[in-house]
Amino acid sequence: MTLLPTAVTGTLRYETRLVMRRRGLWLSLIPLTMLMLLLVLVSQKVAGLADPVARIGTTALVLSIFGTPGVAVTLTDRFAVMRRQGIADLLDATPAGSGTRMLGTLAGPLAVVLAPAALMLILLGVWWSITAATPAPLLAAAAAVLTVILPGALALTSLAALLGLLLPAVVARVIVVVTWFWATVLTPSLVPVPTITGSLLSPAGGYPAAGWLHADPVWAHRFHDGPLSPAVTGPAILANLALVLLLAAAFFTIARLVAGRRP
Repeated sequence: MTLLPTAVTGTLRYETRLVMRRRGLWLSLIPLTMLMLLLVLVSQKVAGLADPVARIGTTALVLSIFGTPGVAVTLTDRFAVMRRQGIADLLDATPAGSGTRMLGTLAGPLAVVLAPAALMLILLGVWWSITAATPAPLLAAAAAVLTVILPGALALTSLAALLGLLLPAVVARVIVVVTWFWATVLTPSLVPVPTITGSLLSPAGGYPAAGWLHADPVWAHRFHDGPLSPAVTGPAILANLALVLLLAAAFFTIARLVAGRRP
């Protein structure tokens, strides 16, 4: 086995175990997930949809828009805590590169924090597949985790971890939440400033949810005109996913540079 996979695997295991032992994390994540499940089950705009795949797509949007800020806020200190505790100096003596360690530091905890929402979506997919006598909802749930929830969570968590290196944690968390809702919910009709809600740059997952999961396209193409807000088509969906992942990569790269220059 090469060094890189070993380093990534070791960091992932360590960071995953570290986060799983945080009792406060579960005391906040599980009630939040159950609350979102309740909202989905009682809302006629979700449970009342005749198409079970559309139910999955709409549920994924609810989880993305309202659950992602909680995920990012929880992980804002992932890079900063290594600097404060002096762990980075110890890890610098290991063969693993800083980028590898930071990738594991972010990816392991992110997988843990996203697990309740992903499990909820998969279980709903199983249930709606049984009641509809078709595997389509379960397949849609798996696709929703990968295309609606994960890309936005990667982008926002990378931004949160970057801001955690530059600012006090409380300030960074406030900026993260405001930035997320500016990019996913607020529109020019609601606030007197330009936003990217409904555009290809929005990380809410509106394009894949509308195009592949039959969700209402309200979060895709509804609030803007122009090249950044095309109609929901295959190329537009892929462009949205690519741009959101590029944002995540950019935030991570900047965080790596910042971490490398800080004493």
